[in-house]
Amino acid sequence: MESNQEKTEINNDQSSRTDNSSAEIASVETSGAVSTQAEMSGSSSAGPAMLTENMEEMVSQLTDGFLSEVQPQLLELREKTKEITKNQGILIETIQQENKKYSENKEMEELTKMVSVVQSYYVKLKKIKNDMDHLDERLGKLKKRSLKLKEKRQKKDEDEAQRRERELVLERELTAKPAT
Repeated sequence: MESNQEKTEINNDQSSRTDNSSAEIASVETSGAVSTQAEMSGSSSAGPAMLTENMEEMVSQLTDGFLSEVQPQLLELREKTKEITKNQGILIETIQQENKKYSENKEMEELTKMVSVVQSYYVKLKKIKNDMDHLDERLGKLKKRSLKLKEKRQKKDEDEAQRRERELVLERELTAKPAT
């Protein structure tokens, strides 16, 4: 709000200065020409003091006129600069937030990759466990079968040994008996 009030005051001041400065510049130019002519002729003793006074007035009026022309543009530029600076701040903050989201997203991607790797290893471990359970089951069956076969073999060997023993005994009985 202060900038609007300042602009209004400056504009009012400028319009009055512009009107006054145009008239003063014309009078200064005229009086400057007169004083310059007076100095050349050397007829006036107060001429140099009057000349410096007129020059100071002219410099003051030119300065006021220059300021009245340039100051509104400078104030406008100042406001635009403030607005641009504010917008830059907002953009910087937005970019920082986006960068933060991107970095979090990158971390999330890494986490997702790690989870998928863990899942694949879990599936592999589960398959290995099932394979080991299956092999253990088969090994148990083979051991039972081996044990049964061993028992059958031992029984068969025992039966064979008993049969041979009987045959030997029968053979001895047959050969050992002389004909009576």
